[in-house]
Amino acid sequence: GYKIDAIPISPRFQNEPVGLSLLLRTLSVFETPVSLGVTYSAPFTRTAREIEPNVFFLRLKRDKDIASVIMANTRKLCKHLKNLEECADFLILIDPFGCNDLISPELFAEYVVPTYQEIANSISLPLVLHMPGKIMGNLPFMTESGISALQPIDKDDLEEAARISQGNLLIAGNLNGRLLV
Repeated sequence: GYKIDAIPISPRFQNEPVGLSLLLRTLSVFETPVSLGVTYSAPFTRTAREIEPNVFFLRLKRDKDIASVIMANTRKLCKHLKNLEECADFLILIDPFGCNDLISPELFAEYVVPTYQEIANSISLPLVLHMPGKIMGNLPFMTESGISALQPIDKDDLEEAARISQGNLLIAGNLNGRLLV
C-alpha cells in the first residue's frame, strides 16, 4: 500500500509561491518523492460564503446576475493560481456547496461547471475536486468540467460513480479527508 502523509503548511505560506518552493526544496533533502497539492475553496462555495449561504441559494434561483459574481471570483482565483503552477503538482478544489444535497444537477451545470472549466483552462495543474455530500446527479457534468479526479466523502456508491464517469475521472474514496485537505 501507499503511505499518505500530510504536511501542514503555515497559513502565512499558503498563498506564497516562495514559501511553497522552500517547502519543496526542504522535503527534497530527505530524498523522498513528494507531491504537493494546493487546496482552495472552489469559487461557487467561496461566493456562497461571502454572500451568506441562505441568501446566496435564494438568489441563485431568482437572480441570474449571481453568475457574474461567481465568475468574477473564479477569474480572481485563476490569476492567483497561475503563480502557484511552478510550486505545486495538483490543485484541490473544495466545494461542499456544489453537492446534490444543496443544489440540483441543473443548477450545478449552469453555475458550478463553468467555474471548473475556467480554472482547468487557465492552469496546467490537474484538478482534484473534494466534495462532501451526494454527487451522483452532478457526476455526468463533472466529466466535462476539466476535473481530473474526484474525492467524494460519502453517501454515494464509488463503483457506480466510476461506472458513470466512464474512465474520464479518477474516483478516490474512503480516504481520510483530513490527510488530503
